[in-house]
Amino acid sequence: LPAKKTSAQPGANAQSSAGGKLTLDQMEEKIRALRSADARFMGGTRRDLWKSLLLMDAGDVPKLVAFVDANGAPQVRHTLRYTLLQRWADDDPQAALAYADKVANRQERETAISTVISTWATTEPEAASAWAQQLPTGRLRNQGMGGVVSAMAATDPQGALDLLEKTGPTSRQFGNGSYYSVFSSWAAKDAAAAVTAAGKLATDQQRSQAYQAIGSSWEADDPAAAAQWAGSLPNGNTKRSVLATILAQWTLNDSKASLAWVQQMPAGAAKRDALSSI
Repeated sequence: LPAKKTSAQPGANAQSSAGGKLTLDQMEEKIRALRSADARFMGGTRRDLWKSLLLMDAGDVPKLVAFVDANGAPQVRHTLRYTLLQRWADDDPQAALAYADKVANRQERETAISTVISTWATTEPEAASAWAQQLPTGRLRNQGMGGVVSAMAATDPQGALDLLEKTGPTSRQFGNGSYYSVFSSWAAKDAAAAVTAAGKLATDQQRSQAYQAIGSSWEADDPAAAAQWAGSLPNGNTKRSVLATILAQWTLNDSKASLAWVQQMPAGAAKRDALSSI
């Protein structure tokens, strides 16, 4: 595990500094005022808290975690725990994992550990992957590795695919979204390269998941090109599903353009299926 990062840590009772930075006492007061029924918590209030967390001194984050555990309303405590763990993992993933491993409830503990691993993987994917791989075979390991793959895919989709195929040869091992996550990110960067890589996957299930991700991501950038590609896939359920997804998304954004594209299709079952998607 990496060495703990260090930063200046003024006293908790220091005055708040310029730029909106809050002291630990001020953060605690904000959290104490929150209630589970506070509808704003899931909107602007939570966003404001996250901005404040980003400005906090690293040494104050574990103190705030302890405060939330002891004083936060149940819903607030449950939600803020994972937000705080993301911030903690940015500075000291080892300490954040040590805390997460002591959460009493099993489901919450596994979620906490997975949150830390996913955050860690955004900056140090190899270290996060190595830590996750040493976990016993089972749900927690799968969640952790799935988080590593998803985080890695955002910057290195080929590396994420290599890791997925090396350590989790079936999509079921890391959850059904693993291949989708990789190819969604990949298509956003280079749709042609994503299509080429997807065509080399070992199973129909993997290719279907990859094609669905490519179609959805590509549509956001160039719906006509995405639809043209989907129409070139071999006939079958995957082709129908991918094209239907693209056309449905396209219709939400530009119904006239999607209808015009479908109308130029040759008459037949494929055109009828496409028309039913818009």
